[in-house]
Amino acid sequence: MKKAQLLNEIMGVPKAVDFWVDYFSLIVTGLAKGLVSRDEIQIADVDYVNDEGEKVQEQAYRVRADISGKEFMNWVLKVGGYSDLNDLFNDPRFKQFPLYNPTLSVTLLFVPKEILKLERNVNIESPDFVEAHHSFDSTKKSISRVGKNQIFVNQGFGFQIYLPVEQLDNLDTESLRKQIKPTISHELTHAYEAYHRVTTTSDPYQGRESILNAAVKLMSDDKYPQWRDFLHLVYLHLGFEINARVTQLYYEVKDKNIETTDEFLDAVKKSTVWREVKMLENFNADEFIKSFKKKNLGLGDMIQDLGKQLERKTQGLPAIHNIKDPKKGMQHLIQGWDYILQLLNHDLTKMGVYKGKLMDFVPQKAMDDPYHFFKFFEERFHKKAQKFKRKIYRIGSLAMDKSITQ
Repeated sequence: MKKAQLLNEIMGVPKAVDFWVDYFSLIVTGLAKGLVSRDEIQIADVDYVNDEGEKVQEQAYRVRADISGKEFMNWVLKVGGYSDLNDLFNDPRFKQFPLYNPTLSVTLLFVPKEILKLERNVNIESPDFVEAHHSFDSTKKSISRVGKNQIFVNQGFGFQIYLPVEQLDNLDTESLRKQIKPTISHELTHAYEAYHRVTTTSDPYQGRESILNAAVKLMSDDKYPQWRDFLHLVYLHLGFEINARVTQLYYEVKDKNIETTDEFLDAVKKSTVWREVKMLENFNADEFIKSFKKKNLGLGDMIQDLGKQLERKTQGLPAIHNIKDPKKGMQHLIQGWDYILQLLNHDLTKMGVYKGKLMDFVPQKAMDDPYHFFKFFEERFHKKAQKFKRKIYRIGSLAMDKSITQ
């Protein structure tokens, strides 16, 4: 293993991802350039209140492209100057992470600059304005072969990018490529870890953390804002999310010409990733319980919630009721959480693919007294925040030592 790769692996940034970050950023940018020249761009009116308190109506634009795995690989061959697939397969960088035929969707949303500033108090070229996902079908094999070459297949990626409306007629591709790289690296880290798992254990899941991740999605509810925020912290403290965010942060700071530790720390503390670390670090069970309350629902919200609960019932999920008493509301949610964990235990066991440990029942004392439930997670969040910080600090030397990163 080369020195640069070894140091990257030790410090938490998988070097094998670099190869694909470059290609994905070039392909996404190339697709974006083609999208803005299309005639069939969707247009919608958007209303917002400006800094002067005035109601303003302007237009937003949306355009999307989906490409197949074969089209994606054709882009790679063309951009990389490969003569054919065998030429690509023989590239040592491809062999490290042999991603093959991934599907890709790219959506561009052009909105008034004022809305971007109101939505998030960050630079409009920030990675915060890029949303993404990595997906795979656990019912299909993810490892295959073309001749003697092992390949990683049945993977999908999607990117939704928010841009100021001015760029619809004058897209800054260099700025866009720089903006999307951190988010691309985040999703590719997820994919790389999945590849590593499946080649070593044949299990695409990440143990109990996969169950927690699924439970977060199945138990989220807007009637209880604090519960929704708590579930977001459960998601943030998962090991694979920490790893992906460390890689993401590395790509945010690596090209900033950072020379000193102080410059590195300054860049880190301005990042969304650091704000997420602090959210984990600052969670307090006592304060959470004291502030817990349900959201007052209007008639429209109540009708919408009724539809959601009926849908949950058809899916075999527990209903999330609108309970006024805070303690009873928390107990109700914790009971639902426990039910979901056991449901996931059953479903994963039945599928026969999952090889990790199953989730334990929520202890009765935590069911009876929500303090014990949230105190358990407070301790987990704080420990993971410290681990998160250590990983972040370790990439400082990578960001500052250009001889290593080049």
